[in-house]
Amino acid sequence: EQLPEVYEEWLTRMNRSGLAERIRGSFVKLKFHDFQTTTHEAASPKFPKIDDFAKLLELAFHRRSEPVRLIGVG
Repeated sequence: EQLPEVYEEWLTRMNRSGLAERIRGSFVKLKFHDFQTTTHEAASPKFPKIDDFAKLLELAFHRRSEPVRLIGVG
């Protein structure tokens, strides 16, 4: 449920940076309750949308399926 807010913050940063048109991939990083992390990434021929991040988030979460304390996107 946190993904839309995190995505909007990321989108704002990318648009401000002027680099949005050069992005051709995405990643999701999860930090779990015990501070262990996992990252899932994918290349893409187009600018990533929230659905792209949602798929990565699902794949990353299923690696451990434990409580998450932090979500990062890039």
